[in-house]
Amino acid sequence: MLLERSPQYATYLGIRQHDQELPDESAHGRKLFFARVRELRRAVAALPELQLSEASSISREVLLWSMDKRLALRVCRRPLWSVDQLDGPQVWLAELPRWHRIRSTADVDTLVARYNKVPAFLQTRRDNLKRGADIGWVAPRIAVMRVVGQLDRLLQAEAANSPFVRLAKFPAAWTAQQQQVQRQRLIDAVKTQVLPAFAKHKEFLGRFYLTQARDVVGVRSKPDGRACYHAQIRVVTGTDWAPEKLHKIGLDELDRLRQQMMEIARLEGATGDLKQFFATLRARKDMYVAEPDALVAAAQRALDRAQSALKRTFGRLPKTAITVKAMDAYRAQDAPAAYYFEAPEDGSRPAIYYLNTNKLDARPLYNLEALTFHEAVPGHHLQIALAREQPAIPQFRRHEAQTAFVEGWALYAEVLSDELKLYSSNLSRFGYLNYQGWRAARLVVDTGLHTLGWTRKQAIDFMLENTALSEEEAINEVDRYIIWPGQALAYLVGRLRFQALRKKAQDALGPRFSLSAFHDEVLRHGAVPMDLAERLIDNWIAAQASKEPQKGQ
Repeated sequence: MLLERSPQYATYLGIRQHDQELPDESAHGRKLFFARVRELRRAVAALPELQLSEASSISREVLLWSMDKRLALRVCRRPLWSVDQLDGPQVWLAELPRWHRIRSTADVDTLVARYNKVPAFLQTRRDNLKRGADIGWVAPRIAVMRVVGQLDRLLQAEAANSPFVRLAKFPAAWTAQQQQVQRQRLIDAVKTQVLPAFAKHKEFLGRFYLTQARDVVGVRSKPDGRACYHAQIRVVTGTDWAPEKLHKIGLDELDRLRQQMMEIARLEGATGDLKQFFATLRARKDMYVAEPDALVAAAQRALDRAQSALKRTFGRLPKTAITVKAMDAYRAQDAPAAYYFEAPEDGSRPAIYYLNTNKLDARPLYNLEALTFHEAVPGHHLQIALAREQPAIPQFRRHEAQTAFVEGWALYAEVLSDELKLYSSNLSRFGYLNYQGWRAARLVVDTGLHTLGWTRKQAIDFMLENTALSEEEAINEVDRYIIWPGQALAYLVGRLRFQALRKKAQDALGPRFSLSAFHDEVLRHGAVPMDLAERLIDNWIAAQASKEPQKGQ
């Protein structure tokens, strides 16, 4: 049901039976979907939990959580104001031929069918936005401006050179003539359907919708905006913590990390305050590379070093390969520092750690190792690939996840990398602390924007004053928090919960505690909701405590 709802995500995962479809975002389509969700929820809730195996009981709880999440977030009415520079159709549709792997002419047929549906799909988007504007649900002006800029860049290329054609790869066994014929089919569809549809969409956003867009960036300015933000907190973090509590946690964590950063600054000869050291680091030319390939190569070296250290704290390791690539230029300008894209289920390509090489003078090397350990190993790749490689876990559990688990694990992985002494210099350790501080600052900024009435400028200034992010990174990050309310809260909250679980296990088991066994157990069930993860670790602690101690313990 979820893959029918998001057919492009099914293709991304290597599940190809929905290849000719685009999402149905109409009001009627949403109504039918949520009716099915409620019907399925009733059926799952009626299952006799006490009669289920442990694995089935976990699946039942994850499925209920997944459906409750979608029902809870209806209050945000996202389709009515979805203008998104990070994950809008101008981004994922342009990525589609990368994941829509062509194995035969039938795959060209389905890709052309998708391209032919783009005009109607974008018209539905505009209908939703018009309806939202009529009742006060509108996107922030900065997001609209960014998306218009992205559409400008997409439309500058001829059809043959657009990502819709350029990213399509044909089987090596095809003759040059076969490839030319099929490529021309894609060119014709892009020229007659896709590019005109995006030009019409840009005209709508730039001439009509921009006049309706809001200058107040916080979601609290919308009808039901406060209820929306509280729903996001619960779904994303798995807690009912008030925004004010999250704000304070962020400030307290920042204070702790700033003290550690200052210690390294002193080791590096700093005589002023931390803000001055931030400015000095940002200005140092040796903290940047001149070519994109050099940044990718530096990330690869950090990844290789981390891969070689994994056996020290993990029993199970992923078999799926990962590669480092530069992010495509059409999306890099508005994107964060990196993305992780997992491998598809059919194994047709490795997982990809995409590195933003746009504006290299905004990509400091002191942050690169922490970024790599977060996105690759022991962060996203290790956790996600291990989940994908467990056939005993139902398919929906291999791909459904609470953000606090996924992002909390990746942030915990940065801490673990410090314990493993993977940071290669004082400044790389400073970058690690800076990245931890950046995630703490997110709690302050996100709640500031969406609860406390902060302006975009206030948020950017706070990031620049309290972290060593470059100005480009700080601006892109704040604009991300504006369009994705609450998502940024998951990182630090999730990390704190993983660390609390580890401490609980260490305290309970004493000399019987094995960090490797703990990690394997945490990751064994997939990215379950954090409340469930805590109960599973409690069960594991009890089981470990009941075992006879081995000799020497």
